[in-house]
Amino acid sequence: MERQYEGYLKEKNIDKANETRAVYKQVLHTALPAQDVNDNNYIFLRFVKDNLPVGLIGLIFAIIFLAAWGSIAAALNSLAACTVIDFHKKFFVKEKTSLQDYKISQWYTFAWGIFSIIIAMFAHNIGNSLIEAVNIIGSLFYGVILGIFLVAFWMKWIKANAVFISAILGELLVLYIYNLKIISFLWLNVIGALLVIVISLLLQFIAALRKKNM
Repeated sequence: MERQYEGYLKEKNIDKANETRAVYKQVLHTALPAQDVNDNNYIFLRFVKDNLPVGLIGLIFAIIFLAAWGSIAAALNSLAACTVIDFHKKFFVKEKTSLQDYKISQWYTFAWGIFSIIIAMFAHNIGNSLIEAVNIIGSLFYGVILGIFLVAFWMKWIKANAVFISAILGELLVLYIYNLKIISFLWLNVIGALLVIVISLLLQFIAALRKKNM
């Protein structure tokens, strides 16, 4: 009997919490109509705050922040290193000491950090949750990158120029298809890879014909 009563109270509290949540979201939407009032990203944090001991809560939050900072630092350093090696040293300054390369990489790291902040300021409007937003942004680029790797590994007769042009055209088409909103964003990965493969094949075939006619 006591268990049934406890279950009844629990269900009643859950219903009350859901009702309060709905009212809260409606008030927020009325006050801030242009803002996203979805609270999907707070479910885990709310569970941790309400159900775990105080010391463990602080430890979990610290781990989350440290993991995020570590990932962000690795991403920014990778972007800066690629920019220095693949663009700066190739097109601007070819002969520099390691110390000079390191100093210029710091400025590229700063620039990529500013770029990431700007993107983050607009990315909160994409999707209803952080996971969905990450998948949407990834789907816009992952397919094209996959197509480049597939061509590089399995179609070695296709030259770099054809792959480069097909990657640009494929990315533009992926962005156009996404803007039309006619298909789920997850299919953009497949579409991007296929576009790069097909366009690069066509471009290489055209290049071979032109070379043969010359």
